[in-house]
Amino acid sequence: MQSALRREVFNLPNYLTMGRIVAIPAVVWLLYQDSPLTNLSAVTLFLAAALTDLLDGYLARRMGLDSALGKLLDPLADKILVSTVMIALVPLGRLDAWIPMVVIGREFTISGLRSMAAAEGMIIAAGQMGKEKTAYQMIGLAFLMAGGSAPFGWWTGAPEYSLDMVGLCLIYISIFYAVTSAVDYLWKFTAAAMRRQV
Repeated sequence: MQSALRREVFNLPNYLTMGRIVAIPAVVWLLYQDSPLTNLSAVTLFLAAALTDLLDGYLARRMGLDSALGKLLDPLADKILVSTVMIALVPLGRLDAWIPMVVIGREFTISGLRSMAAAEGMIIAAGQMGKEKTAYQMIGLAFLMAGGSAPFGWWTGAPEYSLDMVGLCLIYISIFYAVTSAVDYLWKFTAAAMRRQV
């Protein structure tokens, strides 16, 4: 029994997921140093953390290590990573405050609906739009974290703040997907609840 519990908790996929959470303070600290070198370091660490999201799921399936803890931590780590970086970018002037408010509000709403659905024994599959939302968020945040004009003189000839503009465009696209996928999930939840009452 103890060996099975240890295997479920202490395994490589869970270590990668927890590493994603541990990396968050370092990413924020690097951002607030606000120099070309630390911005680039923050982006590198952020993208490495984001890539572990793909790797831990792959390893869990490949190694037969799907666990309740992993299923809880994996989406939680993504939400904490994205939300924290978005909040950190607001005082740096790279992101408007309403954007993390919408994103965090959406995540709370969907998490609440999922909990209600699970309590009622309803299974509502996640839509493709939610996955696309996360991809746009991650890439958009990476551009915004790069910090205005390109560091070290690369992207020669590009107008100042071009990285920010690309990042903001991607974040706005992610907001569209976030709201649309939330409405889609709410529709599915309502339809499933109505079917149970019939």
